[in-house]
Amino acid sequence: MKKVVLFAVAAFAAVAMSAQVYLGGSLGFSSSSLKIADGADKLSGSSFQIRPEVGYKLDDKMALGIELGYTQGVPTFGNISYSDVKGAITSVASAATDIVGGKKFGQMTGRSVKISGLAVAPYFRYNFIASKYFDLFAELRIGYTAAKARMTGYDDETGEKLGDADIKANIFEAGIRPGIAVKITNKINLTAKLGNLGYQNLSLNLEDMMGKGAPKPKLNRFGLNLDANNIIFGMSYNF
Repeated sequence: MKKVVLFAVAAFAAVAMSAQVYLGGSLGFSSSSLKIADGADKLSGSSFQIRPEVGYKLDDKMALGIELGYTQGVPTFGNISYSDVKGAITSVASAATDIVGGKKFGQMTGRSVKISGLAVAPYFRYNFIASKYFDLFAELRIGYTAAKARMTGYDDETGEKLGDADIKANIFEAGIRPGIAVKITNKINLTAKLGNLGYQNLSLNLEDMMGKGAPKPKLNRFGLNLDANNIIFGMSYNF
């Protein structure tokens, strides 16, 4: 038994010595202002996200890793094109979320909305091209996100807080994400991950807001998205 344990420890140590640990991640931030009409005051707000990750290089080609994430609001920032209606709607929607997050949005609505989410995504990375200056890779990912939109009601006349109600979302996804790592030094890489090819499942829980018997919308989606607005920039440090 001792020989088996010693062999397992030695094997693990050999793998650990041949492998390389790296730490990295990405940050996202947006600040928005919105003017409803001429002469009206500008409304403003902000949102952010953080995605730390840790990985374990098995060799020059393969790595195992896990990415964590926290998001507050909808930190979307990208090109706004007159020909991209979806992009324009997304930009306005994310700006509106930035602005109303955690605030009372005018006397007429009597409510505010704050969106937040926690995510975890383990992945397997394979380098198709590993050169002296850059790596081209693809990640096979399985992710889960628990998100919440908290709606706070206020009395329109007194401004008194009436209570909170949550809309909860659970998101499962599995897919392949291509990327590139540019080697700035032997230790530091700049990374960019573009789009996704895979499957997504979204389910909403409205019971807290609407009571028992509330509908439970579910969305299943499979597709390919290589939109230039869907790029995640980050940095990693190799130990």
